[in-house]
Amino acid sequence: MFTCRPLALVICVLGYVACAPASAVDVLGLYAGGAVGQARVEAGNLLDPGAAFGTTPTSGNFKRNHSAFKVMVGVRPISLVGAEVAYLDLGHPGGITGTIPIGGAVPISTDVTMKGSAAFGVLYLPVPIVDVYVKAGIARLQTIENSTFTLSAPYGTCVIGGGPHCQFSSRQDVTNTGFAGGAGAQFKFGSLAVRGEYERFGAAGGHPSLFSLGLTWTFF
Repeated sequence: MFTCRPLALVICVLGYVACAPASAVDVLGLYAGGAVGQARVEAGNLLDPGAAFGTTPTSGNFKRNHSAFKVMVGVRPISLVGAEVAYLDLGHPGGITGTIPIGGAVPISTDVTMKGSAAFGVLYLPVPIVDVYVKAGIARLQTIENSTFTLSAPYGTCVIGGGPHCQFSSRQDVTNTGFAGGAGAQFKFGSLAVRGEYERFGAAGGHPSLFSLGLTWTFF
């Protein structure tokens, strides 16, 4: 079940810092940082591990939540404009994604790993106290999908090495480059900044996304 806890945490933190005394919100320069949060891993066009049986699976697109993290490096040469690159790991969720109609309904178990890099142009809005920004760019994400199901004898040739079961699997490893965008807000305590943001990507036939809360440090 999708949960908004990371978003609620972001809102609470930003609400707190917005009430704090004003500080130097326009510290410019090169910065680096990291963030943790919750990803919505989405992938379409799942492989059918039962294709050899001539079946039509009932599985659909893969959509699961998972903890995630990212690290980033950026530069803000002027107050309104910046650029940022990031490495993202959206996690490795799994679950039942459908069934194969053989001898009833045999469940298909699928797990997806999604990670990669992104580059953004960042536009900072001219608002006081808190930096509010929007970002757009491209992301290159690798998606590894594994799908399996297990049959019991006597279906097919399910007796292998004297065992009573037979497992069928498929694996797909694709890398996509697509549009990425997001929005966020941050509050600066001198060179240290607390930020919360939402990012969305185009990859693997879906639109994975990430809510995150992080810290950055600006170098002079």
